Amino acid sequence: ALEGFYFTRPFSMGDFSFFVARGDYADLDDEYFRYGVDVNFTPVENLRVGAGAVMWDFQDVDVDKMMMEVDFTYNFTPDIAFKGMYMMEDTDETLRDDSPNAWRAIFQVSQNAFGFTSLWLEYADISESFYLFDFDGCDTDGSGPYDNYGVSVAPGLGLDVESAGSVLFARLDQQWTDKWATFQRFVASDLDDYSDGDVTNWTFGVKYYYTPNLSFELLYDSIDAGVDVTGVTGGAVYDDSLIRLRTHVKF
Repeated sequence: ALEGFYFTRPFSMGDFSFFVARGDYADLDDEYFRYGVDVNFTPVENLRVGAGAVMWDFQDVDVDKMMMEVDFTYNFTPDIAFKGMYMMEDTDETLRDDSPNAWRAIFQVSQNAFGFTSLWLEYADISESFYLFDFDGCDTDGSGPYDNYGVSVAPGLGLDVESAGSVLFARLDQQWTDKWATFQRFVASDLDDYSDGDVTNWTFGVKYYYTPNLSFELLYDSIDAGVDVTGVTGGAVYDDSLIRLRTHVKF
């Protein structure tokens, strides 16, 4: 748990915010302070530019970390946008690279533009030793940023040392009526440290809204991996599929 304070201030061309927090890191049996700052500018109506940084300052162990980023959003129209982000880290830990980096590019289109579907198309490239702090890396428990249904589609990516690779992600959603919607999802990851480290994941689904607060979702999901979910070369190949019916209730 973290305890601290958060401050934000809007201004005419953007906003500024920062926070300071204190917490306990159980794995290292140490206390740490976490600092963050974020700035956004809108120099013209259809362009936003931002920059930010987050720092972990440990009290007794020499594993301090800092992540810095710059990002932008360019709106071609109200329904079509291109987004980009570049991130760099600086760490005191003994890794292969003490200044790893990552970048991502996103092309986003709403259903209003195409008329029948929305589109989110993303490509991300992560260098060796880069760590996805907010997601604890693409761990094998299926909790990574591109994971779905409890299975890792990029095992090991963003988990420090042996974690170089790239991810192509696409999502399409179709809202046909107030009651019916369909969606498709595709992920292809390439793990550079493993010769057979490619993972492909497909999802097709349909959703029915019985009421605005009650819906039913039926989907088919398939994953084909050249490595097992622990990312170990020579491990069992993970190749599986599922059919799932889920009920969503909003309170």
